[in-house]
Amino acid sequence: MAKCSGLLLSLLLLALLSVISSAPVKVRFEGCRPEVSYMGRTWHCCPPLPKKPIREFKPDFDSSKPLRVRRALQCLDEEEAAVYKEKLEKAYTLLAALPKDDLRTMENQAILHCAAGTSALQNAGGLLNIHAGWLSKPWHRWFVYFHERILQSVLGDPTFTLHYWNWDNDGAAADVRSKACSKAGNKFPAVYADPSSPLYRSRSWRASVSSLPVDLNLMRVKNPTAEDPQLSDDVVLATNCKVMHDGMNPATNEDFYGKPFRAGDNSMTFRGDESGSMEPAHASIHRWVHGDMYWVPISSTDPVFWAHHANVERLWNSWEQMGPNRVPPEDSDFLDAEFLFYDENGDVVSVKVRDVLDTQALGYVDEEVEGASWTYSVDTSAQKIFPVTAQ
Repeated sequence: MAKCSGLLLSLLLLALLSVISSAPVKVRFEGCRPEVSYMGRTWHCCPPLPKKPIREFKPDFDSSKPLRVRRALQCLDEEEAAVYKEKLEKAYTLLAALPKDDLRTMENQAILHCAAGTSALQNAGGLLNIHAGWLSKPWHRWFVYFHERILQSVLGDPTFTLHYWNWDNDGAAADVRSKACSKAGNKFPAVYADPSSPLYRSRSWRASVSSLPVDLNLMRVKNPTAEDPQLSDDVVLATNCKVMHDGMNPATNEDFYGKPFRAGDNSMTFRGDESGSMEPAHASIHRWVHGDMYWVPISSTDPVFWAHHANVERLWNSWEQMGPNRVPPEDSDFLDAEFLFYDENGDVVSVKVRDVLDTQALGYVDEEVEGASWTYSVDTSAQKIFPVTAQ
């Protein structure tokens, strides 16, 4: 009996110490490792130390103004797509003309992703990789948000809105009764495919074939290349449906968000399957496009990165809307995790996870789309499809 009591007391003390020592991640650039080995290469990812005091940022959207709408790229008509492409080209041309030390350049924005995503930054005794665990979704939402603000600033157009690449939508389950756009979005978007455009980058051959569906199961390939052949469309589409269905219907909320990542944790000890149930689809797009998109330290220098992650944003919202119990972690170590970004003025600002959970508070909503077969389950015995039951 005494032994049992002693063991119980020890376990309680360990649990108490865990709670006491628990703290949210607080990103800072000091102590950044000047060289990191990542994906078989050596990278230099350290952002310059802030020259001015870091300003705390909170969204200040004026609720009396209309919300901007992020559109699905495949749902833009010909004229809308031409106007959007022209604005994007102008914005990226202006960014390319900025001085190299301007923190708003694509290269400097990429350094943020490089530093935070390769274990270059310190984490209170551990190392930080925002792709490890539950921080990935909020970090990238902030990243896209500030990129959008930078584009608005250089364009002088506060209404400019990034649109999303709806790569999960095969258009196979369109509902004729719905007014929502039901066009397939699972091909490489034409806006980014023009070789004469500043939006163009050297990518895999796959991105140049307008009829080729994306493959969301490329995590099965250990070291994919830009030249790899693709499986038949039938196989790819069937597998995509399963990857998406599984990713959006995990057993628990933690499975969707990923394992908790706190101050002191070391990203080098995290496994890829601890990054959330949507990671296979997300990472597969990077692999499928390849080129700069394949390499985490420079992936955001490809303009299509932002359209890709705008869709990840949308899918996060969609997951929450699929059931009443699909909510973000209430743990303060999640909600109060603090990141650093560059704003539209080129200043360093600090933000918290709790302030990025509601996109309407950020000033935008996503266009509603229909047609993705992953939103349905397949009953092979009855040869029917039916809506996924909300959990």
